[in-house]
Amino acid sequence: MVNFVKAMLRFQDFAARRNMGGNDVMLFLAIFRVLNDRRWPVGMQEISNNELLVHTSFTGSGRDNTLREARRRLAALGLIRFTPGDRRAKQPEYAINWAALGIREEEDTAMDSDTGFGYENIPKNDGKEAAHTNYRTPENIYNYPKRRGKQKGPRRAFAPPTVEEVRTYCGEIGLQLNPLKFLDYYGARGWPIEDWRAALRCWKIREDEERQRRGGYSTQRRYTEAELEARAGEL
Repeated sequence: MVNFVKAMLRFQDFAARRNMGGNDVMLFLAIFRVLNDRRWPVGMQEISNNELLVHTSFTGSGRDNTLREARRRLAALGLIRFTPGDRRAKQPEYAINWAALGIREEEDTAMDSDTGFGYENIPKNDGKEAAHTNYRTPENIYNYPKRRGKQKGPRRAFAPPTVEEVRTYCGEIGLQLNPLKFLDYYGARGWPIEDWRAALRCWKIREDEERQRRGGYSTQRRYTEAELEARAGEL
């Protein structure tokens, strides 16, 4: 077996040093993918052109020729072993030459038989962490913890403020605003906000900017107590 990650890194280094073309890289990765899907059988493997083409972007009537040219170059680089097929009898046969990448097929690391991704048997410490289970071993590879951001608690349901709450907060921040105007404005829009106090502070900023632009205070209609009570009952 061969370590999946090590093989990919070695191939990237090889491709960069040899300045490999895009088609050659794509075909090698297609062969790699097919063999990985087959759980890395030993020896030469029959692989049809169609199996490889689905993992490439080779298109058009000349895609088979593109595949053959890339295959010839991979063989010349020593990356693959290849035996031509017979259209009526058998498919072409392929094998990756790991020695060209400096990899022995009998590596100390193995390939995970379920996922195809390599894991490393990391020795456990003799100290307090000796019993730690977060090592990538066949038994716990699927339970290896993933790095996550800061955990957030559940969101609290939004509750629209009352007329009195809006009036009180407007007084605290010095905003000259009729609370019914604020409630009607966002109520008509289904309250697409999470923090109504923050929205009021934005209104305060806009009011100050408008006041500075006009050089004075604007007048607002004053509702009667009866109108305020009626609107409060509706909310």
